[in-house]
Amino acid sequence: MRFYSLLLLGTLLLAGCSEIISESPSVEPEPSFHIFQAPDVKLFEMSKAEVSAFFKANETVRQRGDEIIKSAGSWQDAHREMADLLQSKQGDAMSPARQILAARMLEERLLQAPESEAKLQALSFYTSILLEARNPDASILLPALEQLKDHWSGEKVAEAVAATRERAQVYLDNNRSLLARVEGCAKCSAQNRASFEGAEAAQANRVAQIDAALAGV
Repeated sequence: MRFYSLLLLGTLLLAGCSEIISESPSVEPEPSFHIFQAPDVKLFEMSKAEVSAFFKANETVRQRGDEIIKSAGSWQDAHREMADLLQSKQGDAMSPARQILAARMLEERLLQAPESEAKLQALSFYTSILLEARNPDASILLPALEQLKDHWSGEKVAEAVAATRERAQVYLDNNRSLLARVEGCAKCSAQNRASFEGAEAAQANRVAQIDAALAGV
């Protein structure tokens, strides 16, 4: 049971990180951390084959979604393919891959796109996925909800904002120690600084973004 729990934790943590490829081949890609609300999966009740299938399905969706985001020529093309992919997985509302891809579509493709009714419909689709999963990433959800304030009812937006702020605060409270350790490592050894590179530093950056979003910065 403990083995399966640790395996799930490790896999999900890895699933939370994606790479944003730089236009310049001489620059190392910066890791980007996206939060997911961990699924309530009772691994100890599953066979080894079922556990393997769970991880494989999540990774398959994540990899396909990554290809879509990177290769699609426009947000419309990305949305058309991504919506087909995620709608085929509607029964797994808490899937880490489903949440991460919805967050990336919002952050990387939609939030900065020109205003249109089609954009608002797409924005609504991915925002709803994150809200359904009780995702706490206020740095993505609050800007999305701001853009949806004339597309959704005032009551629906207000409820979503309140829930997002509450979940984000819990996430911050649970992760401030990580942010403090990374920020406080300016004078630490090279070995210790190296431990904050990559995914951990990217997660600390996300914590800082959520903190700023709650503060209205």
